[in-house]
Amino acid sequence: MKPEDIQNALADIGEDLIENAADAKPKRIKRHIKKWQAILAATLAFILVLGVFLLPTREPIADKPVKTPAILSDPTPFLLSSAVYPLCASYPFTYKNFAEQQMLYDAWDRERREKANLFQKADIQLDDFFVSTMQEILTDTNGKNSVYSPINIYLSLALLAEISDGESQQQILKLLDINDLESLREKANALWRSHYTKDGMSTLTLANSLWFDQSFTPKEGALQILREYYFASAFRGNMSDKIFQQAMVGWINDQTGGILKNDLSDLEIPPETVMTLISTIYFQAKWIDEFEKNKTEIKNFNANRKKVSCEFMNSTTHTFYFTGEKFSAICYGLQGQGGMWLVLPNKGTDLDTLLKNEEFCRFIKNPDAWKMKEDAIVHLSLPKFNIGFNTDLITCLKNLGVQDIFNPYEADFSTISDLQTYIKNIVHTTRCMIDEEGCTAAAVTVSVDSITSSPDLTVHFTLDRPFYFQITSNQGAPLFAGVVNDPTRSE
Repeated sequence: MKPEDIQNALADIGEDLIENAADAKPKRIKRHIKKWQAILAATLAFILVLGVFLLPTREPIADKPVKTPAILSDPTPFLLSSAVYPLCASYPFTYKNFAEQQMLYDAWDRERREKANLFQKADIQLDDFFVSTMQEILTDTNGKNSVYSPINIYLSLALLAEISDGESQQQILKLLDINDLESLREKANALWRSHYTKDGMSTLTLANSLWFDQSFTPKEGALQILREYYFASAFRGNMSDKIFQQAMVGWINDQTGGILKNDLSDLEIPPETVMTLISTIYFQAKWIDEFEKNKTEIKNFNANRKKVSCEFMNSTTHTFYFTGEKFSAICYGLQGQGGMWLVLPNKGTDLDTLLKNEEFCRFIKNPDAWKMKEDAIVHLSLPKFNIGFNTDLITCLKNLGVQDIFNPYEADFSTISDLQTYIKNIVHTTRCMIDEEGCTAAAVTVSVDSITSSPDLTVHFTLDRPFYFQITSNQGAPLFAGVVNDPTRSE
């Protein structure tokens, strides 16, 4: 699927809006897109917002207006239903007495093992969903950079399945490889709880919210399920009021560490809008083996049909070196998370061919089980990149069998409302940035396996032509996947 610029459809913060189609033509949403704020060195930060447009075919009954908050960005006065996030055990960076230090570490380690067991027992089948969406979103990009979050799209579709019914729901469940709502709730909840992390070493936060116009009354039963199983909060106010729009911005800032605080422009929302669904994922971690700044050098990257000059980070590490018929790969570790997989197509193999290759798909589903690997000293040369990607997911989802929810005559969203509604647009916005240094936590304890013997193989792994990358969690789930065709381009 070719990525599209969605300049007029929520690309700024990525939330989608639900427009009322009764006696009125849908209006475009005007947004101003500012350049993204740079994140601190070597921090990996990703923001994804997926929104849904639902157009009722008849006018909802008006209700009393919501009280205006004193602070423009405070969403609290609009709150209908609040999700309660779990507390995470913190990694004990500061040394105290031995007994207390050990107690804190044991609590942190026990929580990590419990999350791993929860994910394993839930038996969440992500492989086929990941490969199918990866091939739809990351191929045929015309040489542009692309990046997306499989886990966030999975959870967002789970939310859509929960508020839909009939054939609309069945098409989504089929794509997610889940048979019924009971299984969906169990697996989506386990996926969320096994990945949500705020322990001081790394951050992986997932958040969902629904925003209703004051003229729209959602079903309380649906809100309760969304809150309990999907950690989704709900808000209600005047959708065309700037104060309500700023409250949305404030909520997004709260969920994403304020990274976009200076970049979120004012929203202009059509008065017909009745609902917005926003889903975010924020990830931040530090390399286990940091790149030394004095080793960063300017080199050429062989982008499609041209050479570009960019900064390459350099490091020497002891790791496994993976090979296939059309690729080679390594995993560069991240503190508190799995790592970043870097996959380089062999010369003569382009990225689109590689991503559709059966052997590569088997590898990327479970790289840890790949047999063609060798213990090696790897001299890694990786270009810095700061890439953003916007796309409308409708074509992708239609190609994967989810079609009825986009048809005003076939869509069934009776779980959330008795109004006849359908999805008009789904927008996916993502950004990925890497650099040499660590994240904002300065006092990080780095734990690296010691080398007990010197491997025979030495590899120079230079990513100086288009390559694929994937970031995985501790559980091996694909958090983000992308292709870098030109590291000098930010879009």
